[in-house]
Amino acid sequence: MNLRKVLPPVCAVLVLGCVRDKPYAFDQPNLQVRATFPGEPRQAQYPEDTPFGPILWYSFAYTPPGRMDLNYRVDVGNLPPGTRGGDTTPAALATFQGFLAKRLGGTLERTDLPPARGPGFSYRIRTGAKSWVEGIVVLKRGRLHHAQATVDRADDPNLTTFLGSFAVD
Repeated sequence: MNLRKVLPPVCAVLVLGCVRDKPYAFDQPNLQVRATFPGEPRQAQYPEDTPFGPILWYSFAYTPPGRMDLNYRVDVGNLPPGTRGGDTTPAALATFQGFLAKRLGGTLERTDLPPARGPGFSYRIRTGAKSWVEGIVVLKRGRLHHAQATVDRADDPNLTTFLGSFAVD
């Protein structure tokens, strides 16, 4: 057996398997959003066509090393001017719920947020045999604030911490 060929992949697997998530307190005062990610998120911007028109999302996402099946993200985007997608907060939230359901390929289990945390809703959907997507949507000051996690267990403690800590000021 040639150890030079076997040892590097074995070491890589061991290192990735031993990496522990270190909670990261995320706070973006300019976007008025906070959350505790399982690790340090990466920042990106991307445009997306939505039922409201094009939105430029400011995105912060964390994927644990070696785990492309897990993802924690916060996206913030300003609604375009006009009434496309709804002229009231409840109508706009219903439009975004439909948009999410179409994107995720199913029916969302929706729960309205308490007034102190909203206006908005939390949602949950099973997207595969071992895949759950849960999130929170808040609409304040004409801006959508969206936290979403894709996990392999509905009782994932990182999910509970992440969504429980998500706040919009």
